[in-house]
Amino acid sequence: MELLDDVIGFNLAFFPMHLTGLLGMPRRIYTYPHELGWGTLNLVTTVGSFVLAVGILIFLVDVVVSLRRGAVAGPNPWTRRRSNGRPPRRRRPTTSR
Repeated sequence: MELLDDVIGFNLAFFPMHLTGLLGMPRRIYTYPHELGWGTLNLVTTVGSFVLAVGILIFLVDVVVSLRRGAVAGPNPWTRRRSNGRPPRRRRPTTSR
């Protein structure tokens, strides 16, 4: 869910910026004439940035909760071992005659 929120927020925040740039909006200005039609795209950018911020906040809360209350992993959770602690036997390659 958090990843979906980040993807949607990122695209809502940055794609309208691309469109306003193509429409001729200069960068680093604090005000602009309302007749140029950039207001709606800037509003979508603002909403997208808040959606992206919520996604990042959900991720950070999940990290903190996992660090405080999460289950501790074993010594190496990436290896596949049997319940007796020994690694699985290797199979010999079969040869066809």
